[in-house]
Parts: sequence; structure tokens; C-alpha cells
Amino acid sequence: MKQSARDGGGACRVEKKLKQSLEDGNYYEAHQMYRTLYSRYSAQQKHAEVQTLMRKGADLLFSVDENGSAIDLSLLLLDSLEASKAPATEELIDTVGNIHKKIGIAHPQNQSFEVKAITWTTHTDGVSKNGHVKLRGIFAHNLWKEKAYGDARQHFLYSDDGSGSGEMLVEYSVHHGTEEEVDLFITQFVLQLLCIRSKHTADVAFTTYTKKHPKCENNPPFSLPLLNFVFFLLAAIESQKMSAFVTLCDKYQPSLKRDPSYFKYLERIGENYFGLRLPKRKKPQGILGNLLQGLMESPDDDERDGSLSEMQNPQPSTSHLSMTVEDLD
Repeated sequence: MKQSARDGGGACRVEKKLKQSLEDGNYYEAHQMYRTLYSRYSAQQKHAEVQTLMRKGADLLFSVDENGSAIDLSLLLLDSLEASKAPATEELIDTVGNIHKKIGIAHPQNQSFEVKAITWTTHTDGVSKNGHVKLRGIFAHNLWKEKAYGDARQHFLYSDDGSGSGEMLVEYSVHHGTEEEVDLFITQFVLQLLCIRSKHTADVAFTTYTKKHPKCENNPPFSLPLLNFVFFLLAAIESQKMSAFVTLCDKYQPSLKRDPSYFKYLERIGENYFGLRLPKRKKPQGILGNLLQGLMESPDDDERDGSLSEMQNPQPSTSHLSMTVEDLD
């Protein structure tokens, strides 16, 4: 009891010193006082007090342009949320999202903040290892506003915001793509969404993109073959017709060859939605040959097992969009 009282008295003295430092505008000293209180309260398992203090401290320091100190307290907030396994409530997600917006893409600590925040949310029941979809969506919109399209795209992939994804990709394509790449932006994204089994988000993203892109027709048939392929692929998945999937992969070979990674995506999509299992080859025929022969040798629609495979962590790469299935594993 004496030790507890002594610790409490010490914390009170630090709080008084913190208040005085803030009144005097001595923000460096205030930052040190915040850190001292973080250590003391954390040692006492006073997680709620720590989180309130770090949040308020970060807000105050951001408001006076002491961004480095504010970000440091923001990271401590996330450490406390992780340590206490605090559930990812709507209020906390909004708080973390607002801090992310203040940090900005240019700051070197931005990525560390994102990783810590995403990891924290995974401890909440029902949240996948890719993080809470709402948080990923907030991060995506924050980065989109900063025109950081590649980074925004990464987060949109794991959000459930198909409409926002489609609109961002339109803007990305218009400002950073060529006319020959119009169909590539949405094709790559939809295939990746299907690889991680986000069918509904893929549907909405595709519809939004084709309706709002100035170089796309509002409705099929489209003048760009890949767009027709994606449209029919989504329909084939909806109907669960293996025959339609086989026909599409065969008939659209010339267009699909524009990016060899598409065939690896299609192998995974075949696994996810049609129970496809490609046989091992003693003499590899290449991705296209293996895919098509595997499709022809696969079980009938009625026999597929429907098992699904988890995928994660796609990374932006060369050209605007290129990623491989290995990047998603």
C-alpha cells in the first residue's frame, strides 16, 4: 500500500509539472513528462488512463505543430492498445484514423504507425489478420487525399469499400496511366480481390470503375476485351459454372497474356471458387498450359470441394500495378 501511494503521489507531481510545462509552452519538457507518465501508468496496468493521456497529449502537440512529439505519443497509444488488447471499437478506429491523417504519408513514421494500428485490430474477434476493414478503409481514403495512389490502393484491397476503390482507381488511371492501360488498373485489382475472396467488393469496384472512367462504356459489351473478361468472370463465379470459367480462360488468352501474372491469379481463383486443383507436372508447360490443362482435368461442378485459401500482404511493384500470387501469399 505504501509503495502504491508513493507511486500515485509521484504521478501526481509529474502531472502538475506537465501542466506547468504546457502553460509555459515548454513542449519538449511536456513531451518528456508524458513519456514518464506513460511508463508509470503502464507499470501499474492503468491502460485506460494511459490511452486517454496519450490521445489528449498527441492532439495537443499536433495542434502546436510539435509533430514529432505528437507522433511519438501516438505510437505509445498504439502500444498501450496492443498491450491491453483493447477491442477495435468504432470510436477507437476513428481516433486512430484521425491521427493517421495528421501524420501524413511523407513522415517516416507513417508506415510504423499503420503496421502497429493494423496489428492491434487483429486481436478483436471477427477481424482477419489483414486488419479491420474500416481502419484499412480510413487509411486508404487518407492516402488517396494525399494522392498517394499506390499506398491507398494497398489499403483499399483489404477494406470493404468497393465504391471508393473504383473511384480511386479511376483517378489513378487518369493521372498516372496511359490510354492503353485503362483496363489493366481495374483487372489487376479485381483479380486480387477475388484471390482474397472479396467477391462483393470486386463487383462494386468493377461497376464503379467502368461507369465513372471517361474511357469506359457504362455497360457491357466493352470495347476493351479485358473488361469483358472481368465482367463474365464475375458472372461465372456467381453462377459457379466451371464450364464458363474454362471457356473464359481459353477464349481470352490473347488479352490475358498482356500480364503473365494473371494466370497465377486465375489458378488461385479457380481454387477459391471452383475447387480447381492443378496436377503437378514432371515437365512444366508454363502457367498458361498448366492452367488450361488443369481446368480440363478438374472435377465436374458437382464434385468440387469448395475449399478456400487465405492470402495476404500484396505489395505495389513495377509498372503501376504488377503483383504476383507470391506477393499475396
